[in-house]
Amino acid sequence: MDFGPQDLVYFDPKTQTIIGPVEWTKAGLPKPLAMKEEEEVEDTKGERRRRKRTYPWGTVHSLERVFGKKKEKEPVSAQILDEAIEKATKDPFWD
Repeated sequence: MDFGPQDLVYFDPKTQTIIGPVEWTKAGLPKPLAMKEEEEVEDTKGERRRRKRTYPWGTVHSLERVFGKKKEKEPVSAQILDEAIEKATKDPFWD
């Protein structure tokens, strides 16, 4: 699915992927989408409790700004240094 920059979506910060569009309750509030694994947290008394975590949601544009957009590396041209120096000596404005 392709989402526009203003679409409201759930986002997985670990894999930096969009999960899907936000679902709404009858009251007009977003439904929390629970993460699959639960996290154990120690409270002040030293007791361990399980905490249910939910995926963050927001517009595609704001989530990319907050969590960072995963950028694909551009391929580096494999031009040999000798060729580049030779071209630069012949023509200073080569491509």
